[in-house]
Amino acid sequence: MIRRPPRSTLFPYTTPSDLTEVEKFLMGKKLYLSGVESEQESDLVDWINEAGGEVVSMQEAGEIDYLITGLVFDPSKKTFCMTFKQVLNHLWLDDCFDEGKLANIEYYRKPIPDFGHDKPCHDVVVGISSYSGRERSFISKLAVALGMTSQEVFAKRD
Repeated sequence: MIRRPPRSTLFPYTTPSDLTEVEKFLMGKKLYLSGVESEQESDLVDWINEAGGEVVSMQEAGEIDYLITGLVFDPSKKTFCMTFKQVLNHLWLDDCFDEGKLANIEYYRKPIPDFGHDKPCHDVVVGISSYSGRERSFISKLAVALGMTSQEVFAKRD
């Protein structure tokens, strides 16, 4: 097992008690990252390697296990030499690291299609309740991708 600082640490300095064990749950798995912000990608690559996975290059040929994307992803805008067993967003990988194992594939762990300029829900306002964490973030981003305005709180009118 490898020890790493918890992902939620806000401070750059850690003590040995701040370190957590990383399970090798990605042993033998090949992943490719696409559409993930560069700073986040750097962290993900480090954590994937620590968990026993391999991040492959764009030139990889053949089949790999996971394509990890940003929340919104349009595969038609990219050409890949490789094929993927699963296409998932980075929330899935974040949950895997938090759980120390391969997380279940839930709807909010799959990429949101890029609707481009077609916004079928333009001028719709949505409030998201009863959801929290990464699932709530996904729903909010999905609403925006569909053209909605996502509001945390609605003001009461008289």
